[in-house]
Amino acid sequence: MAYQWGGFDTPEEFLTSVAKGEAAGDISTALKRKLGDDGTSKEACGIDCSGFVSRCWRLSRPYSTKELPSICDRLGSWDELKPGDILLNDRHVLLFAKWAKSGASMYIYEAGPLPVWRVNAAEIQKDYLLERGYQPWRYRGIRD
Repeated sequence: MAYQWGGFDTPEEFLTSVAKGEAAGDISTALKRKLGDDGTSKEACGIDCSGFVSRCWRLSRPYSTKELPSICDRLGSWDELKPGDILLNDRHVLLFAKWAKSGASMYIYEAGPLPVWRVNAAEIQKDYLLERGYQPWRYRGIRD
């Protein structure tokens, strides 16, 4: 699914919107450029990073990256990470899938901007995340 700032579409909603002629992902309009981070592409469909996590957790609405700590607990150690936990910094959130190399790299899912502008899966180094201020968190409503 395409990346859309502020997006919260399900896959079905996304496909329906594309079929109706909406743009897949963010589009640049004068209003969006004027509003900056507060602007959304109303003529488009897709999902952003926190909308993706909110959908995966089956939340009733999208929680922003700033709101996620209000419904989560910060983990004491990266070793506590379980599938469905998140890695969060002040601008972006990733969904943890599993360790690729114990303690060194992990598989994650994200709705990401540059360089992919879509939902994707990737292997990422823990050191890379630490350098960018990511911390591990767990949603209080998650069940094993």
